[in-house]
This record gives sequence, C-alpha cells and structure tokens, in this order.
Amino acid sequence: MAGRIEEILQSIEKGTIAPCYLLYGEERFLIAGSLRMLLDALFPRGTDDLNCFRMDGERVDVETIREAILTPPLIAGRKAVVVKDTDLLASRREPPPLPENFSNILRDDPAAAARSFTSRVSALEWSLNDLEEDGWRKISGDEWDRFFAGTDVAEPADVVPALLEQCRLDGLSQRSVTGGDVDRLAAVLETGLPPQMTLILTARTVDKRKKFYKLIAGKGEVLQFTAETNESLRTSRLLEQAKQYLGERGVGADRQALTLLLDRAGSDYGDIIAAIDKILLYLGEGASRINSSDVEEMTARTRDEPLFELTNAVAVKNLERGLLALARLMERDVHPLAMLALIAREVRFLMQAKLLISAGRIPAGASSLSYPQFQKKVPPLLRDLSGGSKQGAEFLPDRHPYVIYNTVRHAEHFSWNELARFMDRLVETDVALKSSGGDPKLLMERLLVESCKEGEFIKRSGGSDS
Repeated sequence: MAGRIEEILQSIEKGTIAPCYLLYGEERFLIAGSLRMLLDALFPRGTDDLNCFRMDGERVDVETIREAILTPPLIAGRKAVVVKDTDLLASRREPPPLPENFSNILRDDPAAAARSFTSRVSALEWSLNDLEEDGWRKISGDEWDRFFAGTDVAEPADVVPALLEQCRLDGLSQRSVTGGDVDRLAAVLETGLPPQMTLILTARTVDKRKKFYKLIAGKGEVLQFTAETNESLRTSRLLEQAKQYLGERGVGADRQALTLLLDRAGSDYGDIIAAIDKILLYLGEGASRINSSDVEEMTARTRDEPLFELTNAVAVKNLERGLLALARLMERDVHPLAMLALIAREVRFLMQAKLLISAGRIPAGASSLSYPQFQKKVPPLLRDLSGGSKQGAEFLPDRHPYVIYNTVRHAEHFSWNELARFMDRLVETDVALKSSGGDPKLLMERLLVESCKEGEFIKRSGGSDS
C-alpha cells in the first residue's frame, strides 16, 4: 500500500487530481497517516484551514455532505470535503459491531461510546426517540443480548440510560440513511464535482456491490488498508514500519527492543506508534536510541480492563463472566490479592448503598429510576455527607453519579446478610492465599462460585434472608 499512496501523491504533484479518494480497511492508523499525506499534497501546509471541511461520518447526514460539496469555497482555490469513518458504503445487512471493551469505553470516552451506540441503533432501524424515557425497557432481553453480543456489557441497564443521556448531551440524532439519500450524493459525483473540488472518504468496511462504491472506483481512487493475516509476515511488516517511524525521527533501536515493543503494545500499528511516542517523550529531546529497558519501563501491559470486568460480573452475580475475567487475569499474572482488593472495594460500595437506602439518604425505588432521573434526584441528597471534604476513593457518595447509580441498582442483587457473608469469604480467601499454600486459582474460583450462586441456593432451600 505504501507504493500505491506514493503513486497517488506523485500524480497530485504533477497536477493530476482525482475528484474523489476512498481510504478504507482495518489499519486505521495507516489510513489516518495516508489522509494527512493526501491533504498535505492538496494544500500547502497551513493553507487548508478555510477550504478543507472535515466531517464525522458517524454523525453527519448525507444532505450536509452534499451541500458542503456544492457550496463555493470561502477563498479562491482548491477545496476538499473530508468525511471520516463513513458508513455510506457499508452493507446494511449487518449492523456495525461494538468494541469488546464497550463498558470501559463508556467510562473513559462516553462521547465515542454514544457515537458507536447511535450507529448500531440506526443500522438496526431502531428509533432513539422510542428508547428514551425508559422506552428501552420495552425491548426484550434477547434483543439487547444480541445488540451487545461480544462486548463486556453484563446488563443493558448498566449502560443504556447513560448512553441515551450522552446522546442527548452531545446532540446526537439518529441518522436514517435511505437509498435515495445516497443516490443524490452519487448523482453529484456522476455529473461532476465543482471545479477544484475533491471529496475524500474514509471507512472501516465497504460493500463493493454498491453503486456508490463502483462510481467512486470508476471516477476516483480507492486505497484499501488490509491487515496482514499471516502472523509472521504481519510481525515483519510491523517491525519494519516501527523502525522506519523511528528512523524518520533520527532514533535507532535493535531488533530485540522492537520485538519487545510489539509484544507489549500489541499488533495494532496505531498502538505501536503511540507506545513509541510515549517512550520518546520519556527519553526527552536528543535521544538517539531505544533499548529494551526503555520499552520494559514504559510499555507495561494494561491490566485494569479485566479487573473491572471481574468486579462488574461480581456485582451482578454473573458467574460465567466472572470466571472468564478471572482466567484472563491469571493468564496475565495479575496477583490474586490485587483482584481480592478490588472485589472487596466493590462489596464495600454495595454495603454503603444498602446503608444509605435504609437510612433514607437514597430514596426507596431509586434503583428503578432512569439514569437522567437518578442523576437529578439522588446526588444532591448526598453532597452534605462528607462535610465538604472528600473521604477518598472508598466513599460511595464521592464517586461519579453513574458509579453510584449502578451500585444502587446492583445492591438489589444482594441482601445485607449475603454481603456480610461475602466479606467473611473475602477475609477467609485472603488468609488462605497468604498462608495455606493452596492453588490461588481454585481459591478465587471457589470465592466466585459461592458468592455469585448464594442467592440461588437460598431460593432453592426455601430459606429467607433479609
């Protein structure tokens, strides 16, 4: 693909500019880099501010793209309309998948999560308006399971209210793209774009059977960035690309350091470049070489994600997810005591929620509120509890409203006595891990089985628990 983009850049330099460019595929970082090179070739550096219009393909509607193409430039000269991550060329038969770590994305980047959510809702031809005001509860559990299939979402109630609120805050609206919409955009390209006008599209996937794709391929340039499926060839390519990226910055690295970098940063080129930039920032200006110790220190494996998966599974008594998260953590050599500490914090939060409800500081029935309703009603009632000074990360009222909301809802899965027994088991497991010499994995599995299955045992035995 490097040769292909070079050919296009040379053509632009000679004055041969296509009316449309499509860059698509799995290698998002390479697409972003090629897009920058295209724009640098079309516009001298610093001169594209007024005549280059960038749009988010997940949010913009077709008519806005069409109007941007047909509107004369602000100043005389070349104009470009860039639509990133468009789904206009994707097959409508299968909605775009959500990332596996969707709950974590919602926590860390709620705007990105809301955009992905909206795209999937639109592809399924659901209505955002119908989902609001608890309308999402009318959709069956099986349908939501299919919607969030392959993600870390345990229950739709854990994320849907917050997603709908984020959509409202960001002004996201459902885009219902019809064949007629795309046909009107295609007609503009077919009859000819205005003079000195260039349309640039980037996409994750395309359906080559679509008329719009065939039109772009016939009149413009299409560049596909496909991930190498052969692991050995992919590793060699990534090593070469990392070496080239460092070389452009006057920095060298031996093969051992680069191999360790790939092992730690993963097989995504964007993640590798981000790791390199992090190392160079750490080394400071004037660095001429990266060695293995630099990589070791700055690219430790990320461990937080499966830890949160474990605590979320415990909070909703989902044994299957809990055991899966435990297995992932054991594979990454995360110490069981670290897992135990995070589970203990989650149980303490659940106990605090129970106490706040019983004391009347959190109204009865708060768990049945939608997140926007909860956010308006409950946090103001808790603000005076810390006396104006934070009690630290262990005090539930000082946590984010969304954390409080989910904790109150999850507390319904447990009685007070169950939580007390859970704490007893945590202490017993802690002692066993430190002194008995037993198998840590078996000890943790037993903790999960006994704690996640206790409610079922109580129901089967006919006992009562308050």
